[in-house]
Amino acid sequence: MKKPENYSEMIVINFIQSLLIDNKEPIYLTTQDIQDKVADMAEIELNQIAEIMFSCGFKPDGSPAWLIK
Repeated sequence: MKKPENYSEMIVINFIQSLLIDNKEPIYLTTQDIQDKVADMAEIELNQIAEIMFSCGFKPDGSPAWLIK
């Protein structure tokens, strides 16, 4: 994972890392799902989340969701 550059980015990266640690099965989340999950902690735009996911090496799996495994 990349080093966070700001608070919102840190929240998204920490959320994704927690999913990677806690789950053995692949998880599919849309950018909107991620925004909804972190909304209580940070305001972040959908495009910002997509940029973070790409910069961390995640790719959409051909569907409108991110494959997190």
